[in-house]
Amino acid sequence: DNLIHSRRVLWHLFFWLDYLSKCIRTSLVLWNTKPKFVFVQNPPSIASLPIIFFRKIYHYKVIIDSHNGAFEKKWSEIPFHKWALRQADLVTIHNSQLYKRLSNDFNFRGVKFMILNSKLTDFSRTKKETQKQPYFLVVSTFSPDEPIETLLEGIREFCKRSNSKL
Repeated sequence: DNLIHSRRVLWHLFFWLDYLSKCIRTSLVLWNTKPKFVFVQNPPSIASLPIIFFRKIYHYKVIIDSHNGAFEKKWSEIPFHKWALRQADLVTIHNSQLYKRLSNDFNFRGVKFMILNSKLTDFSRTKKETQKQPYFLVVSTFSPDEPIETLLEGIREFCKRSNSKL
């Protein structure tokens, strides 16, 4: 039991030392580059905290690119997460369902949300590989609010129109 407890303590100590070193390196980058805008990906929710803190020193605008998972318990429960979102100049989210849910949530009042729908790149002019069946690469965490059924239906429809089986 003491060994397990000591490992947990060491892991927490390492985590905080690592985070402190990253904050210092981030500050040095900000000092050297003097940006007008800083974009932060969320999650990890903890990443936006030093950026919000340093903006008082370096005077830049903060845009937090929040993916759907950032509003699930694991990430949204991190201390100061909601405060950091309210301090940001803009918080991008990726669909209207999430916007509706968050705009009705008292915890996110005062956050300047903007729905940012990213469009897929047109690969129609790229050289086609010679393969027997189509394949699909879907990069996603499949969070509960993502339209997985719509995606799968689209793949089924594509396969039906191209006479392929999935």
